[in-house]
Amino acid sequence: MTVARLAIGAAMLSMSSAAVYGAAQPIEHFARMPQIRDIAISPDGSRIAFISSLGDASVVMTFDRSGTQTEFRQVAASEPEKFDLTWCRWASNRRLLCSVQGTIRGKKYAEAPYTRLIGVDADGKDLRVLQLRPD
Repeated sequence: MTVARLAIGAAMLSMSSAAVYGAAQPIEHFARMPQIRDIAISPDGSRIAFISSLGDASVVMTFDRSGTQTEFRQVAASEPEKFDLTWCRWASNRRLLCSVQGTIRGKKYAEAPYTRLIGVDADGKDLRVLQLRPD
């Protein structure tokens, strides 16, 4: 009697899990960009930076853990179809370095890829291109 009950229970469990795993998932679940990526903590541990998706764009967000800031702050953003943010690292406790990659578009020439290194303060001020490099 116990073996029969176990067999029935196992059959019912496998049928319910097959229904869950067999359900088709929308392609959008697999094709969208990650919501948060490339998280970095400042050297003194007081600030957090990460790249987030905002529509088709990527944005660099910072947060001051010291208690003075209550919301995430957007400090830089990509421009869809032109360039994207690839990574960000803390250069100091207040300054971020971020890599930007994209393509130069023109009517008379082919698209040429490029990489740029930018620097920006944690509050979004003083954004500068530090290095231009064609790939």
